[in-house]
Amino acid sequence: MVEQQRRLNREKDPPHQRLPVPAKQRVDTLTLYGRKQSRYDSFFNEWDCCDQFLEPGAPDEDNEWDDDDDDYDIPPPIPSSNEAFLTTRTEPSIEPAPPSYTDLDPPSDRFQHYSLPQTTLSFSDVVGDVEEVFGGYYGFITPIAGIQIPSESTSDSLKDLFTRAIGNKSSLPAEYLSSSHCSVAMKFFDDISHERQPLSGMWDLKDDCIRPVRLTPRFQDFQSISLQECDDGVDEAVNRYFVFQPPNPTVPWRIALISAPDVLTVCRLPMTVTEYEIALFLGQRGIPFRVLYPRFSIYQTPIQPRLSYEVPTRPLNYVFTKADYDSYVVRRTMLLGQPHMHAALKRGGIVWRLALGTLGLSKVSYPAANWGATSTILLDGAQFSDNALTRDELDIICGLYRCVSTDGKQTALKSWWPLTRYYEKPECGENYGHWTNRRENWYRGRLEAIEADDSKAQPLPYQQWKSQQHGPWPMRNFLDQVNKASLELLDSNAN
Repeated sequence: MVEQQRRLNREKDPPHQRLPVPAKQRVDTLTLYGRKQSRYDSFFNEWDCCDQFLEPGAPDEDNEWDDDDDDYDIPPPIPSSNEAFLTTRTEPSIEPAPPSYTDLDPPSDRFQHYSLPQTTLSFSDVVGDVEEVFGGYYGFITPIAGIQIPSESTSDSLKDLFTRAIGNKSSLPAEYLSSSHCSVAMKFFDDISHERQPLSGMWDLKDDCIRPVRLTPRFQDFQSISLQECDDGVDEAVNRYFVFQPPNPTVPWRIALISAPDVLTVCRLPMTVTEYEIALFLGQRGIPFRVLYPRFSIYQTPIQPRLSYEVPTRPLNYVFTKADYDSYVVRRTMLLGQPHMHAALKRGGIVWRLALGTLGLSKVSYPAANWGATSTILLDGAQFSDNALTRDELDIICGLYRCVSTDGKQTALKSWWPLTRYYEKPECGENYGHWTNRRENWYRGRLEAIEADDSKAQPLPYQQWKSQQHGPWPMRNFLDQVNKASLELLDSNAN
């Protein structure tokens, strides 16, 4: 009985042993015990830990941090081995297709509707397009009511040329083609392309219309300034700028245009439009311009070494693949990543379109970077500058290759896109001075042809690009006559 009583007493009040914990293990040991299994002794500045600190019947402290939500679904019975093999097989995950060239190279907001079929345009939409293009870029004015317009039959070739001139990618709706507005607009195009005077009151370059462009307030704010200097290697298409100098400028920089028709386009804009809005207007449409900052105001960063990109060389009969185009895109993107490359956005034309997807338009009015080449003019006794592009930079943006024969005696220039050395010449009938829906449709068609699985698209030789971009004679002559008349108007009214 005595031994039994001793055993019961030991179970009721079991003996314990006090064990000190080494310093390195104190933190780990303390974390092994629950909040009610450890007590702090402030007198000895120590923690006492014991499993038996819990009151009888108290919940196990080990479950304090355990998630009590153990109501898991009962798994289904395990099928036989053959059935399990058939039912548990999972299909391999399908990797999403990489974005296409067209997805990675979107147009500006002006041409986001390129994919809409032309037949979706209403009569009023087409009239608006004609007024915007022919009126905004070429000076066409719809005759006022009461003026007699001679009725003339229009050929299919003239309709095609007219559609091309307004930048549409397909034929116009029959409702518009049979309208009087279409008749006078077509006659305007036909007269100028054949070097005949348009009907009285239809061209705002003449004083017989209701609102001559030379009488707009902004017309007298343009000044023709010759280029003072350009850095070595700069490929500048003109030797003078038309600088916009408003009487009350709102920005420290000046807009400079390089063609006379573009000057008149800006003159036709509402007078409420600011300099920044003019720059954005030009940038959205691929119209060439420059943003000139006073030379002294350009931030002079430490001169950094310019990255050198050479035009790649290939054998004369080399067959290009999609991998070559991918390599070109990487090379172009690295070049456009340099600080001075916002000049590509102000170059207009094909260079503008190739740079747009990489650069966007947020830096269209940024000052020149102390990195690349510059062009400078002298304005009111002060130097004004903007970044400029070299011939090599333009060639790399357009995807040029030098293809050389084995003996080195034959050389061909091949490029993925037409080179600026031809695209910016007057004989290029596909360069309207601004980007159009027709140009956007051609551009995206070329991208899709290069990206197709069975693609055989190749960089084209210079002469082949020249032939493709030459355009019909009436279109070239129309653009040439508009340019000559605009230049004559500016020179005769120069301040």
